[in-house]
Amino acid sequence: MLDRQIREMFAAHRQRYGTPRITEALHDEGITCSKNRVARRMGVMGLEAIQTKKFKVTTDSAHAKPVAPNRLEQDFHATAPNRKWTSDITSVWTDEGVVVSRRGDGPLRTSHRRVVDAPPDDTTIGV
Repeated sequence: MLDRQIREMFAAHRQRYGTPRITEALHDEGITCSKNRVARRMGVMGLEAIQTKKFKVTTDSAHAKPVAPNRLEQDFHATAPNRKWTSDITSVWTDEGVVVSRRGDGPLRTSHRRVVDAPPDDTTIGV
């Protein structure tokens, strides 16, 4: 009977509740059981809560490095072709290291923690 109730609680909470929360929910329903017993029964039934990934900050805005000027200022309308250009930075973690592509239209080549598909430093991209 307890196994059925644990399984129902687990399913009702979309497999997100682990032992402590299942135990508390059972206590709220008036069912007396210990956390250790719930943990043991969940283990026997192969029920394991799905954990969400924690948020990881990937942007460091507090730096002294130069920032490119915002020449478009949200005005994406061009008066003629080839007048306004944009770019994107994409990085992908691989077994070999970080792969970075600074051109959205180019093929992504692997490297070991270095920028690939980038224009030379003296090239001006913008208006």
